[in-house]
Amino acid sequence: MPTYMLGPTVSAHGIHALSTTLLLAAIAGCDPPRFHGPQVQGVPSGFLRNPGAGRDRDMFPDRPAIHVDAWVDAMFGQFSGIYITGYPGNMSRAEVEEARERSMNVPTARRMSYGDLEEGRVDGQTAWAWMEVWEDNGLHEVAYRSVIPYDTVTYVVDFITDDPKFKSRPDSIRAIVSTFAIGRIEWNVPLVAGALGFVGLLLGSGWKKMQRRPYEDMRSMTLVTIPVDESDDDLQEAPSPLPQSS
Repeated sequence: MPTYMLGPTVSAHGIHALSTTLLLAAIAGCDPPRFHGPQVQGVPSGFLRNPGAGRDRDMFPDRPAIHVDAWVDAMFGQFSGIYITGYPGNMSRAEVEEARERSMNVPTARRMSYGDLEEGRVDGQTAWAWMEVWEDNGLHEVAYRSVIPYDTVTYVVDFITDDPKFKSRPDSIRAIVSTFAIGRIEWNVPLVAGALGFVGLLLGSGWKKMQRRPYEDMRSMTLVTIPVDESDDDLQEAPSPLPQSS
């Protein structure tokens, strides 16, 4: 009777566990943006996207707009709008100051007041901004204009509102505009490196176990004898060769 060695089968749980670990490391290590592309990431609730919404003026009328977008909220008789405009080139502080002075000299029936030019950081870029207050027949509006230059394009973000919850809190307007970003995925490098190091330890430990496994399996193998029916018609004895004539 033939004798066979039966060994334990290899489970796929280890592969599934490793795949899950890699997936969790990738998810935990990245910070996806709320919106892709050049966009205000912290748009307040209630605002609806409307890229075709009209703007009050172009900050750089001598340059063509290469990107336009907008968010508006016109509920309950109040109006708020966030306008995003992209212009080619990297604008300097002097060009931003010139644009501010140009807007101050535009004739208007409204009473206007302008805040000082502020410098800050938006999406890792140096940005300049100022606050405007408009008054007309007892109506009071606030506009906050921010200019964010990148290497080849400059974005202007205008936040205009007559909503008391915004215009009474200028810092909240600044905070919303400061969330502007190109919308790229940010990677938490230390977390990803730590997760990959942990996975490396798991792989090293698994490799050592795989090297020891054959010897451990040989000790756990069981010899079994499987009977074979030799009278089976399929197991007929092969005919002997014919004798050769001399």
